Amino acid sequence: MLADGISQPTAVPAQYRIRDGVAKVVRKGSIVLISPHDGTAVRVSPVAEELMPLLAAGASFDELTQKLRDRYPQAASLGTKLSAFLQQLQKSGLLENDARPAVKRRRTPRLKLFELDPAAALVARGIKALPDWLGRALWYGILLSALCGLLVLIFSGALPHPRQLATEFNGWGLAIFALLVAPLHEAAHAVACRLAGVPVGAAGIMIHNWFVPGPYVETNQTYRIRGRRQRFWVPAAGPAINLIAAGAAAWGLWLLGPDEPTVGFLTTLFLLAVLFLYLDTNPLTPSDGSHMLEALLDDELARVSALSRRRGRLSDPKTVAIYRIAASVHLQGSLVLLYFWWMH
Repeated sequence: MLADGISQPTAVPAQYRIRDGVAKVVRKGSIVLISPHDGTAVRVSPVAEELMPLLAAGASFDELTQKLRDRYPQAASLGTKLSAFLQQLQKSGLLENDARPAVKRRRTPRLKLFELDPAAALVARGIKALPDWLGRALWYGILLSALCGLLVLIFSGALPHPRQLATEFNGWGLAIFALLVAPLHEAAHAVACRLAGVPVGAAGIMIHNWFVPGPYVETNQTYRIRGRRQRFWVPAAGPAINLIAAGAAAWGLWLLGPDEPTVGFLTTLFLLAVLFLYLDTNPLTPSDGSHMLEALLDDELARVSALSRRRGRLSDPKTVAIYRIAASVHLQGSLVLLYFWWMH
């Protein structure tokens, strides 16, 4: 029933039931089940969708099979296809049953510190109090100013060399990035969620790759946002903060000149902001960049579909092609820019 082939499980649980809170949303005319806890998404076929009422109440494998036989008496291999569908739900953590616990997914270690929703809602209310045209003008004006700062620095010949991140590393630049830019990056995600009308969860510290700490904010309700543009801005708001930080540092480097004592921390801040701007917009990994592209394509499974042959049929072929082209352009364009930057 799912587009990707999965072997039939060796054991069949006695009872199947969709976990509480799993949402059913429509993306490009197809049905996607999304976990509100971690955003896990599974696309289901129209045939599988007919089983949703039974799965919501809880049903045995035989009951589900009989439902399909009554609806499609001429169909072949119903049991095998049903097993594949149920196994996919089980592996994605969307299914619970009374025979065995749901498969646990490996999670990044997180330390919750506080609930960010009240503060994000307050900031969002303040922004909404502004006339719509004024809010847009301020936001896009800030982004444009940051871009202009980057261009001025590039064409003035004062662009720091990438190796200076190591050779002239400045602790104050790192501190400002870690204590100001990174938290603002996560706060921007939260405010964007609230501006789109959905709540956010807790904020805290997560450990990337088991040893690199960084802030995070839970935005698992993004799937409830209907408009593509609004869904795009939830992940895009974070990299936008990185861009603004890079632009502000660029203006500072250009205006102050090379002899000022603040050049050291501005150089480190600038290079860190540019580095994380690239990493956060990378569509090859589960990042803000992949979520931005998935929002524009209206498909939460676009990345896994585009980057996996086995799951390539989970999404529309046009969506897969566009995602692959965008990922290739991002990667190759970044390499070209890095080459010219390094050689300048």
